[in-house]
Amino acid sequence: MIRLLLLLSAVGGLQAGNAAILGEDTKGSNCETISCNSPGISPVIKNCPTNEKCNANNNCEYRATCTFTGPTAIDISGKLTTVKDRCNYILLESTKLLSFKVEGEYRERRRKHISHLENVKLTVDTKVYILKQGGRVEKGDGQLLTLTATETKFDSFSLAKTDAGVTAKYSKDGFEISVYFDGHTLQILTTGPTTKDPGLKKICADINERVAVRTIVDSCDKAQTDADVTKDVCDKAKTSCDVLKSTPFTSCNGVVKPDPYIKACKETMCKYPAEDNLMCSFLEAYARACKVQGRQDVTGFRSSASCPTTHKAFCPGKSCASQEFCALESGDFKCRCRPVFAAPFIKDNLLGDPTVCSANSASVTLINCLLTDKNIDYTTLHLKDKKCPGTFKDGNVTFTFNSDSLCDAEVKATDTEVTYKNNIMSSTDPNAAIIRQDQVNIEFKCTQTQPAIQSFSFKLQRSSVSKEVKSGSYDYTVSIEAFTDAARLQAVTEVVLNQKVYVNVKTTGLDDKVIAVVIDSCYASKDSDPTKDPKYQLITAGCANKEDNTVTVVGNGVSTSSYFSFNVFQFPNSNGDVHLHCKVKLCSTQGKSCLPDCTKQRRRRNAMPMYLDEAFITMAWNS
Repeated sequence: MIRLLLLLSAVGGLQAGNAAILGEDTKGSNCETISCNSPGISPVIKNCPTNEKCNANNNCEYRATCTFTGPTAIDISGKLTTVKDRCNYILLESTKLLSFKVEGEYRERRRKHISHLENVKLTVDTKVYILKQGGRVEKGDGQLLTLTATETKFDSFSLAKTDAGVTAKYSKDGFEISVYFDGHTLQILTTGPTTKDPGLKKICADINERVAVRTIVDSCDKAQTDADVTKDVCDKAKTSCDVLKSTPFTSCNGVVKPDPYIKACKETMCKYPAEDNLMCSFLEAYARACKVQGRQDVTGFRSSASCPTTHKAFCPGKSCASQEFCALESGDFKCRCRPVFAAPFIKDNLLGDPTVCSANSASVTLINCLLTDKNIDYTTLHLKDKKCPGTFKDGNVTFTFNSDSLCDAEVKATDTEVTYKNNIMSSTDPNAAIIRQDQVNIEFKCTQTQPAIQSFSFKLQRSSVSKEVKSGSYDYTVSIEAFTDAARLQAVTEVVLNQKVYVNVKTTGLDDKVIAVVIDSCYASKDSDPTKDPKYQLITAGCANKEDNTVTVVGNGVSTSSYFSFNVFQFPNSNGDVHLHCKVKLCSTQGKSCLPDCTKQRRRRNAMPMYLDEAFITMAWNS
């Protein structure tokens, strides 16, 4: 064999003047072996042992990278796995660096059966930082951090943000863990001395350590089904993924094996549409792995791959609610509904949750991403009264009216129930020549069972009796109190004939803006049975008996309390009790007067009070 002596100048670790023999291996300085195989061909550089690379000082150092893009994970040894549910996972822990942990939250986006790494949770000692899409970083308490390209340091931990994404760094015992997230891809680089073992574990270190640690939604591990992309789209995606073995990526193939990246790309893009720059994210992930592992930039691929000319974090400046994901559509970032969340609403053709009804109010909540899917701008919506728009919070728009502000709600009542009805409507510019948004008119209503005052009796020796009543959605108390003075301050203890007694009828828990109490009739009888004679009328049709000048009715039908007075009496030839029976009615004050008409004029029908319920109240005193 002819041996050719070559003089090499500064190739890898050899210094100028060192000799290399063609066909034989020659040791470089500290961490490289150079094989000279044929003249004119660049030397093949054999790197340091597994998970070690040459550093800038030409020494071997521990350098390991794991990559998470979409649903795929490539561990530090190049093994690939796919997350197929919507659970949270511990992505990296260390048996030596105990105070640092990386977790990932997986959620679906455009397809129910394909999950994506949505948020990255970093735990440093007891502090929590959450890396989100668009370069946003929040503390565990929800505080949004303001970051720049200059590192913000927190003892052994730092955070920095550029247009390309957020980088967090943690240093301890000579090791540094660098965590990079751009909204699509998470890349974790661990560097340190070869004399120590960082003790890495979980998915980043070994894909077989994939264990869900916490659910974020009910049944997060429930399998979901959805349509894959067509074969033509899949074939095109495979061709795009194979570019990782072509120029300009070939210069990196010897540093980072492209096969797991290509497989991750194909498996995902044959099931998920080529939208939101996801295809480009797989190429960018491999290019960045080359840079952090071999310190070489891979450029010149973005234009031919139809990727943005400059890599930027996905969804910058956009914050979507938990039921939404960020989508790139026609050059703009929009919040769209997650398909698993939206499916039951779409199935029933709904835009939100059922109406919430209470005694004095009604509200309905619409889901903004469902509105967006229908090309409806929530800012144009309002109730019948245009001064009653919705309130936006956490991706939901809530419309509310109550007894203080009806927002032009329609109120209808029957003997047993009252119905409140309003409409969510859209408004347009009356001067607009054309409109491009569907007109909205969504009716919602609440029907409430009217409260019923239950009958009960008491002797006058007990000056006050009260009882809690629950009827439908109402929860209130009715009380009857007897007094001896007009100011109704002195409670009755004993009564004598011809003594004036003031009887107060009061309710609490009913809205006096909606309901008034009307004492409709009162009469006395010798028997406790109100149907038996003899009877003596004190109040008829809400008005005092004009033939008994001791009877006075005050505040009847004005609010939820009123009172009347009369002089105590007994029936002739009777030494027994006298029973007073009163019929009390509840009246709706909406658009009507509840005041009894005690004149002799005939009332017009449309002016009559609207009564909702009635009950008997019986009072007795011993003669």
